[in-house]
Amino acid sequence: MSRSKRKGRKPRQPEDQSIAQQAASEQRNANQDSRLNKPSLPEGERRDGGEWQTEWTNAKFVTYYKKQKIVDGDEEWELFMETMRKTLPTTFRLSPNSPSTPALIDLIEKVHVPHLQEIVFEGQKVEPPKKLPWYPWGLAYQFEANKRVIRKVPEFKKLHQFLVYETEVGNVSRQEAVSMIPPLLLDVHSHHVVLDACASPGSKTAQILEALHSSIPIDPTKGSATTTDPLPTMVHHPKGLVIANDTDLARAHMLIHQSARRIPSVALMVTNLDAGSYNSLKLSNNKSLSFDRILCDVPCSGDGTLRKNVGIWKVWNVASGNGLHGLQLRILLRAMRMLKPGGKIVYSTCSLNPVENEAVVAAALNTFPGQYRLPPTSHLLPDLKRRPGLTHWTPAVAAIIPKKEDEQVEDEATTTDEKWNGDPFAFQTYEDFVNGTKGLSRAVLGRRMKMLETHWPPKNVKDLGLENCMRVLPHLQDTGGFFVCLIEKLPRETSKNKNQDMEVEAPAEPSSPTHLKRPAEAIENEEDVVPLKKAKTDDEDEPPADENQGQEVVVVPEADVTTKQQETSKGKRQNRGKGKKGKGKSGASTEDASIVDKDLMGIEGVTGGTFTEQPFTFIDGNDPILKANIARLNLLPSFPKDNLYVRSDLGDTTRRVLLCNDLAKEIISYNAYDKIRLISAGLHAFVRQDAGPKRGNEFDLLPPITASSEPQPTTLSPPHYKTTPIIFSPDRNSALRFVSDGVEALSVFVSPEGKVQGTLRDLKKLIESYYPTINRFEYEEGAEKLLWNSIQGRPVGSYIIEFKPGEWEGGELLQPLVLPLWRSGTSISVMLDKQAKS
Repeated sequence: MSRSKRKGRKPRQPEDQSIAQQAASEQRNANQDSRLNKPSLPEGERRDGGEWQTEWTNAKFVTYYKKQKIVDGDEEWELFMETMRKTLPTTFRLSPNSPSTPALIDLIEKVHVPHLQEIVFEGQKVEPPKKLPWYPWGLAYQFEANKRVIRKVPEFKKLHQFLVYETEVGNVSRQEAVSMIPPLLLDVHSHHVVLDACASPGSKTAQILEALHSSIPIDPTKGSATTTDPLPTMVHHPKGLVIANDTDLARAHMLIHQSARRIPSVALMVTNLDAGSYNSLKLSNNKSLSFDRILCDVPCSGDGTLRKNVGIWKVWNVASGNGLHGLQLRILLRAMRMLKPGGKIVYSTCSLNPVENEAVVAAALNTFPGQYRLPPTSHLLPDLKRRPGLTHWTPAVAAIIPKKEDEQVEDEATTTDEKWNGDPFAFQTYEDFVNGTKGLSRAVLGRRMKMLETHWPPKNVKDLGLENCMRVLPHLQDTGGFFVCLIEKLPRETSKNKNQDMEVEAPAEPSSPTHLKRPAEAIENEEDVVPLKKAKTDDEDEPPADENQGQEVVVVPEADVTTKQQETSKGKRQNRGKGKKGKGKSGASTEDASIVDKDLMGIEGVTGGTFTEQPFTFIDGNDPILKANIARLNLLPSFPKDNLYVRSDLGDTTRRVLLCNDLAKEIISYNAYDKIRLISAGLHAFVRQDAGPKRGNEFDLLPPITASSEPQPTTLSPPHYKTTPIIFSPDRNSALRFVSDGVEALSVFVSPEGKVQGTLRDLKKLIESYYPTINRFEYEEGAEKLLWNSIQGRPVGSYIIEFKPGEWEGGELLQPLVLPLWRSGTSISVMLDKQAKS
């Protein structure tokens, strides 16, 4: 029966066939696009053979960047544009300190790459994956196979499936090549305190965590795929700390998932603050925490991602970069205030626009004269091809200048660059701009021009060392476009300005969408392409950056500032869900007046989402139930039991127990968690295992529940430090057990009595069955009974089971494996969820 008859519709007449066929064809195309996880095609674009096809050009883009002279001459410009019109290659990297990395390298080099040699698809040779020549240890790869090749060539399909699986388990990170550069330049060591100011979705945070947990620092001067230096090993309990921050609450939660999948860490905290007014974190010495390293991968217009986000070609305009400049400068200045003397900041964007790049850096350096420098970078990542930063640029301004101040301007819906009245480069200096716009009211200037003095090159531009910035252009090594700048804070004794603690606040953009995230990392899976740079909201994916910029990133008069603050306090900001005003301090100096409007100083940042997180309550280390469980888990005296905490109020029943390192505990103890909008800290260490009322004898070695005492006096008495006894449900006997997230990090604290060993045959049986009986591991005579022998005589409880690399019945384990094991009265089981077992 036809679809029309089933629904009671009149059958189509013959003359309707052409229309019906066209509609059916459009529906098939839409369905295919949906299966490919592609957004709807903008008008004027089409998809041909699985690849995006568009105009791949924009007259404003060409005019603007030719004026900036980002390349040398017409010949290189043509090469640059030719590369910009090509689809971006897929790139991925391996973790340097994962025990699986050597085996994965062998698998890629000895299995996948040889099978992908001499592949020809539709008359075109398809190259196999090749190493990025500049990435240390050769741990990053790139290949150019499009989706049709991956779908139809079996060898590439196998590679794709391999990457998908390894990405899910955290061994591989599918990340754009240029996105890998900033964490390498930070030069993170295991003792460093690091802030990732605009961290979501988390690929760079994962790189920073890998460096923090590495036994050997990743030396950026040895950035080469041909290095023969040994790979580092994992340091599970570094002294340092990584704080990952994102203004958008949902994206901040995404960071937790991303980090837990890659490196569950006691040294990771996640906060939800405005990066431009990030709160000071108090320490036990009553001083504020300063950072050794800060990454400012700031929101940007994203035109460096045109090879991936092709929709930007259609909507590109200068307003995006001009509008985001103030926000970017505010974030960078706040980072500079929080940096230790001798520390490093990496400022980066995926934009080619000097207004978002060199102009921001120049303004920041001039705000703190003599305190910072741009060190030479040509020796860093020596095999990375790049261009030096610009020392001259010309902002583009649409010349909408009524003759009189009270003359009615153009329709409000018309953006500044839609008509391009006059020469967009008419104002060569800020003074020219001021003189040329005297007839406009301040409200019109804010709404239309969005220009600050810092958009233009400063008078001392030649003295700032901007040529030490890195401009990564797509045609140099087949990448996206990117800007990176390494900034060092001079030691106090060498600083020309001795007033190091001067409170200098960044220029405030009261309505700046600080939760905009760079489109180069909007989705880490290279298959998911976002057409535009977008602003995250509660109920939609992301509107285009230029739209948000046009509506919100503006220089507004004082009256408008007050109005916007009132609207924010009432939770009425558009496109923000239930936004909540941040607690950032003002304190801007009047000395900033040369680069920012005085009326905009002291505006507090706005975070994205109502903060309803549970409190952080540490477990009293003297609690007898906790002591009994620590003994039962066979944890050594060196185990940091005082750093265990729960996410609940005092007196609540314990379910999950988490562990952080000493510095994270100090920050939690001396700061109100809701003021710093702390989302997460440390890793998941234990979970409560209930035996049930009829099986209480399984836990008879533990003290009774009523033995739990009140919190004991502690020598640590910071203002926000709270302890609670560990509390189990009163109607059942319970005990703590290991969980998969933290078992590898905790294994170093487990005595031999808390560990058992197994063979690959044992592992197969444990994975295939839930709670197999212990007697099933008593194999036939002569077979290895490693698990059977090691589990005999062990009491009920939680253990760690260790497997060594080896082969069995066609299966192979390439690296040592550590898993949580639960032994009940008659059965055993590895405590993994169904997905992990698969």
